[in-house]
Amino acid sequence: MEKKEGKGNLYHNMNKNKPKQPDMTGYLMFKGEEIKLSVWKNTSADGKEYFSLMVSTFEPNKNALQKEVQTQDDEKDKLENYTNQNIPSKQDQRHALMSKIVNDDINDMSNILDLDDDPF
Repeated sequence: MEKKEGKGNLYHNMNKNKPKQPDMTGYLMFKGEEIKLSVWKNTSADGKEYFSLMVSTFEPNKNALQKEVQTQDDEKDKLENYTNQNIPSKQDQRHALMSKIVNDDINDMSNILDLDDDPF
């Protein structure tokens, strides 16, 4: 949902566990900045109900930000480690395979011909 200048929302705090926690929370867009709203429902000494309001600048959850930064750092490290590996080229891989095949064939031939025995 797009947040519009001069407009905002308040929501009932369904997770309120302590009396000092706000009854409602929300935001207001003011001069391009998201402002956090906290509202408490109170009763005056003469029994009249009123609302107390606290306004603060919106700050994203620091734990979530730290986790996001750590995840980005981990991904960057993985990429750097991958690019720094000495991965053989396709040509080097083919050469190694052919060398193995040739060596295996030579070993097979020497076993078949039994070249270790001196026929003379």
